[in-house]
Amino acid sequence: MKTSCLVQAIGACLIVTISAVASGSGASIHDRWNVNVFGCDSDTACVNVTGQVAPDFDGTPIGSVTVIWNDATFTNFLFVSCSGPAYSRFSTVNAGSGSATISATLDPSSPDCQSFSSFGSAPVVSISLVGKADGQFHRSDIGIETTQTTDSLSKSRSQSDCYSDVFSGSIAPFEALGMTGTVCTTHTSDQVR
Repeated sequence: MKTSCLVQAIGACLIVTISAVASGSGASIHDRWNVNVFGCDSDTACVNVTGQVAPDFDGTPIGSVTVIWNDATFTNFLFVSCSGPAYSRFSTVNAGSGSATISATLDPSSPDCQSFSSFGSAPVVSISLVGKADGQFHRSDIGIETTQTTDSLSKSRSQSDCYSDVFSGSIAPFEALGMTGTVCTTHTSDQVR
C-alpha cells in the first residue's frame, strides 16, 4: 500500500487511519489522514500540531497527537504528546473538498500523555482548528497494486488527495496564530485471496 503526501516547510499533512475487516471476505478498508500544521506569529511564537492514527494489532485505531510551542528566542517552550484509542478521532478530512477539522484536548497529567515545558508543569492544551482549501494546490493520485505468491493473491486500490489549506481557530492557552499547510487523505481497499 502506498501513501503519498506533500509536506511543505510551513505545512500540514493529515493522516488518520481507520481499519475495518469485512467478515469472511479477506477484504480490508483503510482511510488515512496525517496532519502536520504549522504557524508562526512574526515576532513572538511558533506552534506545530502533528497527529496520526494507525490500527493496533487487533485493528483498534490508536491515535497520537503532539503540540510543540516555542517563543521566538526558544527560551520558553512546551511539548505535549498524547496517544491511545481516545485520540483516534482527533480529526476529520473531506477528500473531495480538502476541508478539515482538528479537535483534541491534551492533558499532560493523563497517563496517556507525556510532556516537558519551560513553565514547570505543562498546561492542558485544547486544539480547535478548521481548515479550508485555499486553491493554491491540489494533487490526486490513483493506484492499483497486485502481489502474487504461491499461496495468495493480494490486490490493493488506493486514492490519495492533497490540498493546501488555511487553518483558523485556537490552540489554547496560546494566542491564535495564522496557520497554513497541506492536508492529505488516502482511501485504500485491500483484498487477499
